[in-house]
Amino acid sequence: MIERSPQLNDIINDLMDTKDRLFANLPDKLRPLFKSTKFESRGSIVIGPRGTGKTTFLLEKTRTEKLFYLSADSPVISSCGLWQLGSEIFKGDHAGVIFDEVHFAPDWSRDLKALYDAYPGKKIIASDSSSIILQKGMADLSRRFVKIFIPFLSFNDYLFLKEGISLPAIDILNPDRLRIQNLLDKWPLIQWFKEYLTGGIRPFFLEGKYPDRQLNIIEKSIFSDLPFFLPQTNENILRLGNAIIGMLATSSIPTINMESTCRDWNIGKETFYNLLSAMEALSLIRIVDYKKSSKSRTKGAKILLSDPSHYAVIGGANPVLRGNIRESYVALELEKRFGEVYASKNEKDGDFVSNKITFEVGGQSKKIKNSDYVIRDDIALPADKQIPLWTMGIR
Repeated sequence: MIERSPQLNDIINDLMDTKDRLFANLPDKLRPLFKSTKFESRGSIVIGPRGTGKTTFLLEKTRTEKLFYLSADSPVISSCGLWQLGSEIFKGDHAGVIFDEVHFAPDWSRDLKALYDAYPGKKIIASDSSSIILQKGMADLSRRFVKIFIPFLSFNDYLFLKEGISLPAIDILNPDRLRIQNLLDKWPLIQWFKEYLTGGIRPFFLEGKYPDRQLNIIEKSIFSDLPFFLPQTNENILRLGNAIIGMLATSSIPTINMESTCRDWNIGKETFYNLLSAMEALSLIRIVDYKKSSKSRTKGAKILLSDPSHYAVIGGANPVLRGNIRESYVALELEKRFGEVYASKNEKDGDFVSNKITFEVGGQSKKIKNSDYVIRDDIALPADKQIPLWTMGIR
C-alpha cells in the first residue's frame, strides 16, 4: 500500500469519522428504489430534488460496497481539490469514491473526468440536488457517467415507509375494480392518501416537523443553489424567486404575470425566463407548456409547484388551492407513468395531454368534457373513463 501524505491522511480520517456518524443515523426503513438501484457503471451521477434521500441512498451503498463517502461541502475539503483527494483515497483499498454535493467543489467536472480516466479499476460516483449544475458539467462526462435520478416519493413508496405495505401496481387506464375494492376494504387508503398529499412527498416525513423541513428546502434551494448557475444573480432576483413560490402557493391561478412581475421587481424578461428555468431545474416549479409551442422562451401555459405538498405547507388549508394541488400531483404522476406532459390547447378538451391521451382533472363531480379520461379527487373506485386520484401513485 502506498503511503499517504500526513496532511491528506488527517483530512481523510476526519471525513471517515463524519461518514461513520452519518451512517450510524441511517433510518431503519429505506425506499424500495434504493435496493433495486445499482452502480452498474464505473461512473454514476446521482441527481434529484433536495430531501428525497440521495445522501441516505449513497451511505447505504457503502454497506455492501467498499466505497469512500464524502460530502464536498465539508470545510476540510477547501484546502484540496477532488483530484488530489480522490488520488490519495485510491492509495488505499477502496473500490470507489462517492462525492456528495459535488457542486461545492471547484473544478468538479474536470476532476471527476480526470479521476475516471486515471483509475480505470475504480468507481467514481457524484451527487447533487441541482440537475442543471450537473448538466453544465456533463459535456465531458456524458459518455462516461450514467445519471441516476432519485424522485419524490410515490404513494406506494409512502405506504411502504409508513405502514410497511407494498401494493401491486394499478394500471390506471385498465384498472381491476374488484382488486381495488379489496385493497380499500383492507386499508384506509383514501385517508392515507390525503395525509401523503399534504405531508408525505419526501421521506423525511417519518422524522416529524415536515412543514419546517420543507420551508428549509425552499430556502436552501433559492438562496444556496440558485447562485451556482445564475452567476449574475443578486439579492433582488433571489427574493423574487422566493416570492414566486409564495405567489403560486396562494393563488388559485397557476401562472405568473410576467409583465407586472418584471415591472414590479425591475428585471428584464430574459432574467425572468432564466430564473424560472433554474427554479424548474431545482424541482421547485413545473412549467407545463403546449406540445408545439413556437416560442423558444416561455413561461408555459401553467406554472405549478413541483411538490404538491408545498401548497399545504405555504398556503395552508385554503380550499381554493385544491385544484392546483390536484394538477401538480397529476402532472407529477403522468410524467412518471407516460413521460412528457403537456397542457391541452383547448380547455374544453381537458387539462393535460400525455402519451397522446387527454386528461381532465377535478373533484368528485368533474365532467369528462371532450377528454379521454377524467381524474377525480374524492372518488374511491374507478368507473368508465374515471380515474380516482389516489390510484395515480400506486405504480
